[in-house]
Amino acid sequence: MISIPNDTALACRIVAGIVLVEAQAEGQQGFLAFDTGAMQTALNTKYFSGLSGKAREIAKFSGGLQDASAMDAVAERIAFSGVTVENWPVLLMDFSYVEDSLRPLFPELRFLGSLGIDVIRSFSVLMDYPKERLVLDPTAPGRPALEVPLELGDLPVVEVTIDGAAYSFVLDTGANTCLLGEELREKVHTAPSDTPGLMTIPSLAVQGRSFENVPAVFSDLAALQEKVAVQGVIGFSILSPQVSLLDLPRRTLSFLEPQ
Repeated sequence: MISIPNDTALACRIVAGIVLVEAQAEGQQGFLAFDTGAMQTALNTKYFSGLSGKAREIAKFSGGLQDASAMDAVAERIAFSGVTVENWPVLLMDFSYVEDSLRPLFPELRFLGSLGIDVIRSFSVLMDYPKERLVLDPTAPGRPALEVPLELGDLPVVEVTIDGAAYSFVLDTGANTCLLGEELREKVHTAPSDTPGLMTIPSLAVQGRSFENVPAVFSDLAALQEKVAVQGVIGFSILSPQVSLLDLPRRTLSFLEPQ
């Protein structure tokens, strides 16, 4: 069960391109990643050792998609900014790789886990990265300058164009870097980056709107592609330059006109 009041402003911070929402889960205070690229809401075993469940293997991203162990469990209550999620199936997994990477920028971080698309798909969300502002089910979001259709199955998928060719990418609010499937290595032109381990896509377009010098990395996406027919993952690079409305019930992404 999910209870969502209209015009709910989320208390959040954006750290290294990842949206962190202040939350409480099973009595623990901390932050959850707002992650449309996660199929299921997950909690960090570091803080929820009292929960238990059946073990299974999953794919996680840590410098590339990798197999990881997790457990199925049920959270009695997760709450954030007046939204409550009760008796919800969750994964229990080790999120130390996320917490450790963000700690230098956010020393007091208690990373409780991630809110997945299983919860997020219930509402629309206004995303204003420069102001670190997220609003759920806004009643007056603003005028769309561009509306982009989304496919919404296990994950939201948007069409992007690179070098004149169209590809399907997961729209992932938890991705601070664009991921390119290995099959694109010989198809997509990339340029060197000042950041070690990364490259850039000189130009990428969404519905004709161009984004320049997009940070990217080639990755083996086979585990993801078994469930979703995509060639890559994108998030922060296209969401952060403007205010956007991610309307999952209507299956649209709108870039809004400046107010």
